[in-house]
This record gives sequence, C-alpha cells and structure tokens, in this order.
Amino acid sequence: DKVDTLGETIILNAIYSRYLDDLAILYDLCECDGDALRNQRMQHSQSVNNLLFDKREGLYRDSFFDGKLSQKFSMQGNMAALYGGFVDAGKAAEILVKLSDKNRFHMPFAPSFYLIVFEALHQLDKGQTIMEHIKNYWGGMLDRGATAWWEVFDPNSPQWMYPHPFLGNTPTYEMDWIPVSSCHGWSGIPGYAIPRYLLGIDLFELYKNRITIQPRFAGAFERFTYKLPVRGEQLWIEFGSSLSGYQTEIKSCPKDVDILII
Repeated sequence: DKVDTLGETIILNAIYSRYLDDLAILYDLCECDGDALRNQRMQHSQSVNNLLFDKREGLYRDSFFDGKLSQKFSMQGNMAALYGGFVDAGKAAEILVKLSDKNRFHMPFAPSFYLIVFEALHQLDKGQTIMEHIKNYWGGMLDRGATAWWEVFDPNSPQWMYPHPFLGNTPTYEMDWIPVSSCHGWSGIPGYAIPRYLLGIDLFELYKNRITIQPRFAGAFERFTYKLPVRGEQLWIEFGSSLSGYQTEIKSCPKDVDILII
C-alpha cells in the first residue's frame, strides 16, 4: 500500500529517534555527555506523539504536510513508531492488535523494511511473530522456486507470479513495469534476523570483549550452524537438540573474547 512520505513523517522521525539513542551511547564511550542527547530524544518523542498519534484511532498517522495531518494509517508507519520507541509496552501491544487486521493492513512488500519490523517485534519480545513473518515472506519465495532472495515480493500475489517485468511481483513505487532483481542483497534479512533475534546472538558489547547469547527462540530450528569472521578469527557456534534438551555449543571463539550464555 502507498504510504504518505512528504513532510514530517512518522518513519523518518522513528529512525531519527533511534539515531539519538545510538549517538548517546557513542558519546558515553567518548566520555562525553550522552544524557543531553537522551533528554533531546525524550522531548522529540513527546513532540512526535503530540503531532502524529491519533488517540481516537489508537494509531499513528503517516505524516504532517502542508499544514495538514495525513489521513493514512499504515502498517509501515505504525511499525516504525514501535521501532522508534514512542510508546510504552502496553500501548505498543494495543497497536499490534490493531495492525493484525489483515483486511485493513498489509505487510510490506520491500524486504529491507522488515529490519524495522523485526527490531520493533524484538523489543516487544515477539520472537515467534518474527519467525512467522520469515516463513511467510522468505518461505513464500522458496515455495515459488527462488534460488536467491528476490528484490521485492508480495506473498499475497498469485502462486505463479515471480519477479518479472510482465508477470508481477514488481511492487515498486516507480512503475510496475520496471524489472526487479531475482538476486538482491537487501533481501537477505534472514541472515541477520535469525542469529540476532531468534538465536539471540548479541554482538553489541564486542568492544568490551564480550558476546552474549540468549537463545530463547532457537528451538524453532532442529539444528543451526553460525559462523562469523571476528577480528581475523572465526566465531563458530552450533545450536541443536539433544536428549537433554536444546544445547548451544561454542566450537571456536576469537581470543580474549568471553561468551556469556543466558
């Protein structure tokens, strides 16, 4: 579905909100005052809520442009609002219930936007929902014979459709006849999402020589091998089931790095 993208938009402001969070952390690492940025972020969130949150609908409008509020309430805009952390967990849960109305809202066609969707769901401890989206979207490509991730995909299109300028699954904002790639880098979201959100591999504190693993949803896989080059060495972790339950095995780890399994 079309999303209103002119003026003061909920999506760009959500990204800006997360930017302020990240910048505050960088300030702390540089022994500067990150609290000033955190205060700015709180003021920014309040301004966004005052302008774009519709209390009657319980949802965020897409934008404010030319002195007028958008009449559009989109899936993308409201998932971005959750990603931006504009609401508490209680109100976020209410928004997710509203967005589950498939007659009114549709999931994004563009795979890269799922990075925002998955991060929002991760913050709300919705790992199972992330798994469902991966099965529906990327599993839908596999069901149609994909051998690489497609640039865009509409899982609700007829089963015989695949990326082709004349056959469909080309839902771009430019023109429908523009051909799209059948092997596209920005569609490789599962390669990031599964280790990060389902296997629970958190590399955020690698600068402190620490990796945290919290495999709360790893049981969705019978077995999973994770390998990543880190500092010229290999991080190798095996996840899998055994008679004693689900296990995480560290096969190799860069020197001086501690791994904490929660």
